Amino acid sequence: MRSTFSGLNTMVRGIFTHQLELDTTGHNITNANSEGYSRQQVRRGTTLDYHQPTTFGGVNVGTGVEPAAVNRARNLYADKQYWSLNSQHEYYKVLQTNYDKVESVFNDSTDTGIQSYMERFFKSWQDLSTSASTSANRVTVLEQAKNLVDSIQSAAQNLQQEIEFQYEEMLTGLNEVNNITSRIVELNQQIMVQESTGGKANDLRDSRDLEVDKLSKYLPVTVYEDSETGMYSVVADGLTIVSDLDRCTLGTHDTNGVNNAGVYYGVADHYIKVDVAETIFEPSTGAFRAYREAINTNKQYINDLANISAFLLSTFNQQHQQGVGIDDDATTGQNFFGNSNTTYEYEWSDLLRTTTIKATYYDGIVYDETTDSEVYKPGLVSRTSIEAIDEGDPSKGNYVKVTSSGRGDIVQREDLDGTMKDTLTLSGMQIIGALSVSSLLSSENGYKYVAARQWGLDTAGTSAVVNGTDDGQNAIWISALFNTVQEETGYAVRNGYGTDFSYSRSIGSVSLNSYYARVMSDLGSDSESVDINEDACDNVLEQVVNWRSETAGVDWNEELTNMLKFQKGYVACARCLTTMDEMLDRLINSTGVVGR
Repeated sequence: MRSTFSGLNTMVRGIFTHQLELDTTGHNITNANSEGYSRQQVRRGTTLDYHQPTTFGGVNVGTGVEPAAVNRARNLYADKQYWSLNSQHEYYKVLQTNYDKVESVFNDSTDTGIQSYMERFFKSWQDLSTSASTSANRVTVLEQAKNLVDSIQSAAQNLQQEIEFQYEEMLTGLNEVNNITSRIVELNQQIMVQESTGGKANDLRDSRDLEVDKLSKYLPVTVYEDSETGMYSVVADGLTIVSDLDRCTLGTHDTNGVNNAGVYYGVADHYIKVDVAETIFEPSTGAFRAYREAINTNKQYINDLANISAFLLSTFNQQHQQGVGIDDDATTGQNFFGNSNTTYEYEWSDLLRTTTIKATYYDGIVYDETTDSEVYKPGLVSRTSIEAIDEGDPSKGNYVKVTSSGRGDIVQREDLDGTMKDTLTLSGMQIIGALSVSSLLSSENGYKYVAARQWGLDTAGTSAVVNGTDDGQNAIWISALFNTVQEETGYAVRNGYGTDFSYSRSIGSVSLNSYYARVMSDLGSDSESVDINEDACDNVLEQVVNWRSETAGVDWNEELTNMLKFQKGYVACARCLTTMDEMLDRLINSTGVVGR
């Protein structure tokens, strides 16, 4: 037979359940703006009924309600979509930021860009070709050359700083990832302990999922949950970085500048490695992947600037050497860029997959044909031969070729690895650093050594003679290097390294202007492509975030409605409990009073 007080127990259960629902509603409302919080709700369960025998066979009487669980509202599929898209979005975001910075380095929309300085430099040669003996025009050539050198070196240094910034971001990200994985392991342990006695550690699970959200910025993560312990295992591109209560630590493999890339770009390279296995780890997407690609992109633009610098040190110098200055000695065979006593030869490095310059330094005794004697001329290089090209050859025309290979004694210099070498191989930032207006042209009255005029042939067409000081033929050939393809340049430049146009110059067979325009066109198209991908990924990610929020987010209207509903239920249970109490009071205190 049911207890007299069983109804009271039923109402008490109802009061406790509604009180828990009110507490949960309050928890939702107060955490509505908490990052990573998931809305919680009480799942009710009907308590076991009581079977009471009756004349008709018996009835089952309900005994009330109890809270079965407090669950968080979470869409696992939306979480997986978010983790995947967040890695891709961060990948494009980092690349987009880097491209924005690179575009600001090559800001040709103003008159301070490389394109503008390049145009002004070659225009100064055009002006000089029409008035080769005017000192003002010669000084302008030197000033514009210095401006061009400064703009190239400044752009390269800014790119170098961007590379350093990307490495700093990568190192900061590695510390953050290691901290995140450490916190996930701690949360795994806390969740396992708390859930071992029943119930769900909802707030701890929210904190753990928030850590995975942060981790997905850097790495493409896949999460697996142990159904028995509730612990997470996190895998990134096949690497298990968290496994229940264990984790692997990511570190860096530092080259400290000893590898080729570190030397040639002036920045020590860093690679992500797994500390335990000592193996290099390259994620497929996420911020870490973007840092690596941004670094490689910046290096490529340094290579492009190095190619332009190599063109000026080799091809441009070669054409300048064909001309003659207006000084008393009619100096010829001189470099315009770089060291006056150094020969610069371009070559393609299959090993480095980049442009290299062989720099051979000379000093000491040189042979001066003008005086038919050996003299010591530091800073000056005399010609060794002047070849009168046959006028009858239509590919050569009426032309004189100057050869300046004899530059005194070869002086050994210390290479980057500390060894002494006759010839140094320069690449990347080394080439750009070697670019300067030669000390001879920068010296007092150095404008006289600007070789605007050219050698000519005597009336017999067999001997070389110096053209007059007003001659600007070599300046014309030099100015043509800006807009003219290799086949149409001067003979010495066109055929100086053979007829293979693809590998005879650092910029190929195209003109300097075309080469730079191609670099800027690639920059614009690559940047636009990244912008499009980032925008598309951002739109999809926003949809997933909204989808996630629809499930896990706290809706104020819904919570306030629930609060009123649970409050009314609580009041109703309390009122019913009061009524039952009055009935029992009447039963206990008033029954059997009559007849006393």
